[in-house]
Amino acid sequence: MSATRGTCPSFQVYAFDLMAKRDYRMMTLSERGLLFSMLCECWANIEIPANPDELAQLLGKQKEVQGALTQNVIRFFDLTPNANFRSPDLEAYRKNVLEKRERMSEGGKKGGKQRAENEKKLRGASSHLSPFGQATLKGRETEHESEHENEPAKKADILDDWVNDYERASRGT
Repeated sequence: MSATRGTCPSFQVYAFDLMAKRDYRMMTLSERGLLFSMLCECWANIEIPANPDELAQLLGKQKEVQGALTQNVIRFFDLTPNANFRSPDLEAYRKNVLEKRERMSEGGKKGGKQRAENEKKLRGASSHLSPFGQATLKGRETEHESEHENEPAKKADILDDWVNDYERASRGT
């Protein structure tokens, strides 16, 4: 399982920014391919081995790694105290993503709490509102209310009459 599972499945690469870097443009295609493979591994697992043999084993490409792991590629990474590569750019991006998610989560919690408080106040202010803010007919119920609930045809007629009246009023007739 990756160390970042649940944070973000991808990272953005801005082509204009990358192509503007002379360090990147001067790389061979093999170096560029290795760089992206290393960045993807760093995104999924935060660090990758700095040892070329271990890195080649991890990527499953012994010959390609040995030929492309040059200073042109290495300069995009920092060496950690435990002899691994880490991408400072990706870590800054990861931090930004996590902070943004935290702010969004806090905002959602705050908004949900405020909405619940508003609904509670609204229910308290009007005895004719249900817990979901829908109007009810409190005070107008009769002891024969259950009889009326069993008469769907009557309710349909009332609804049809209302719709017809509404349509006539909309047409101005």
